[in-house]
Amino acid sequence: MLKKMKLERTSLRLRWSYLDIIAELPRLEVLKLMDYAAYGKEWHPNVRGFTRLKLLLIEHYNLKYWKATNDNFPILERLVLKECRRLKEIPIEFAEIHTLQLIELTRCLPELGESAARIQKEQEDLGNNPMDCLMKEKKFIILMFQKMMMNVDVAEDDDNEDSDADAAKHDDNYDLNWLFDESKRTLRVFLSSSRPRSSTKR
Repeated sequence: MLKKMKLERTSLRLRWSYLDIIAELPRLEVLKLMDYAAYGKEWHPNVRGFTRLKLLLIEHYNLKYWKATNDNFPILERLVLKECRRLKEIPIEFAEIHTLQLIELTRCLPELGESAARIQKEQEDLGNNPMDCLMKEKKFIILMFQKMMMNVDVAEDDDNEDSDADAAKHDDNYDLNWLFDESKRTLRVFLSSSRPRSSTKR
């Protein structure tokens, strides 16, 4: 029985809705959608499928809206998104997939990284196993850093404890603390590697 499938762009591309047929393959564990194998801006799985799928990779798509539930990918372990430059949100219902271990993003929008962080936080709140978020390429992480520097209002330390209302006001900031710290580390490495080295005379 078929366990792995890799679809690439051909002269006859599939609509996203046609993936409902693939979702019914009973043994499929790995699905890789490469280089515009499917087309359209929206993906709304309509069946409780992909019952054995553990790895889903989506690469280089114009996908903009993705609506799905944990029933569509009940035992998914790894979600890999590459160059999905229009997609801004991963379905929050992915937080209810207790088997999910990793969300990996490469050259995607900063908003998609924020969405992955929300899923990670939601999983922790639900008591699921810890999930990792991996974001590749320096440019992406630096964009995340710049976005947070512009939009995130980090509370200054003082001698007074924050009230519950103040703490609630900054909840969104705390959700992204792990990403903020990682971005700062990456930015320091990037700037350090960009400095011209002083020449030494022999």
